[in-house]
Amino acid sequence: MNATPPFGTQIKHHGKSHIVQFSAVETKSGQPTLAIEMTTTQNAWGKKNTIKMHLVPETELLALCIFLHPKNRLNSKSEFKTTRAQNRPKVLTIKVNDSNASTYFVGLADNNDKLLYNRVLGTQQLLSLRLIAFSRLASLYGCNVTDVMNMLEHYLN
Repeated sequence: MNATPPFGTQIKHHGKSHIVQFSAVETKSGQPTLAIEMTTTQNAWGKKNTIKMHLVPETELLALCIFLHPKNRLNSKSEFKTTRAQNRPKVLTIKVNDSNASTYFVGLADNNDKLLYNRVLGTQQLLSLRLIAFSRLASLYGCNVTDVMNMLEHYLN
């Protein structure tokens, strides 16, 4: 899935060795979606050390929002995973990091370039991921975030 460069919100979270960024982007056909990018703190955003994953709006973004919904009952084995290509794939993984689901782990791997980045998402990082993911899904369907939250909550029950 190819997406245009970010046109909207970009939220960066800096760690000791990695930076994760959540961006509001559009697909080539103009649909709103979410991009998750990771790079190193040294030589940040260099072409050879950055991994980007743009989510397919109708399927992957929706699945991510269901996974991230606060009413979703997750356990320490819960995870969201999406893959690009079969041969040497690019993989995005978001999973619960602890037994009470208060922190999450995000990992991006690009097997073409042999890059693998990961970091733990704390409360603030998780909140920013939820906010941007739900707002992109609401934008996709032409409704507000409250409508998205209510519909997903109904789906989860």
